Amino acid sequence: MYKVTAVRTEQPSGYSHPHIAKVKLSDGTIETRAQVIRYIRESKLTYVTWAPGVPEAKIIVAGCPKCGSGDYITTEPDYTEKNNLLDLPRF
Repeated sequence: MYKVTAVRTEQPSGYSHPHIAKVKLSDGTIETRAQVIRYIRESKLTYVTWAPGVPEAKIIVAGCPKCGSGDYITTEPDYTEKNNLLDLPRF
């Protein structure tokens, strides 16, 4: 299980909201969105958000709810907003 502790966002041209561009893992490794998606889909690896005092949330590949963009990473809905990717610290 890979623990994501921070994220880097980007706002693609023509979009009115950010998407996750990179993630930082608990061991300091930085992976791109494309790498995470490939590892989840092809290698069946599990990624979760990790923040002190907050329950983990599983990271999944889905379409962006705002723009329909595919190849988007997000967390499984669990009604705990503080464990969402966009709520993690930035790096």
